[in-house]
Amino acid sequence: MVMSTAGIIIIIFLSAGSFTILLSCFTIALIKNPFVQLHYLGLAGTTGSFCISVALIIDNPWSSFSFKVIVIFLLIAVTDAAGTHLTARALKAREGRIVQ
Repeated sequence: MVMSTAGIIIIIFLSAGSFTILLSCFTIALIKNPFVQLHYLGLAGTTGSFCISVALIIDNPWSSFSFKVIVIFLLIAVTDAAGTHLTARALKAREGRIVQ
């Protein structure tokens, strides 16, 4: 069976996104420092979701599905950064390291 170029690119992006998310999950489970865990959580949220979004857009170009994927990726990117920042700030506040 011969695959098209688009099919190969989709497999590459899906594999890269899945690998990034799985790697982030394993490192979060292994590392005990919550601030370092947040860095790996951000990696899964941005890079992993970007690769999977690109694969979905290549699979369904110029459709309402592609538009929805773009909107969902942008929401994930914005809320992931804000959520990571707020979580780190809450951790610092709990430790008493935030200066008012």
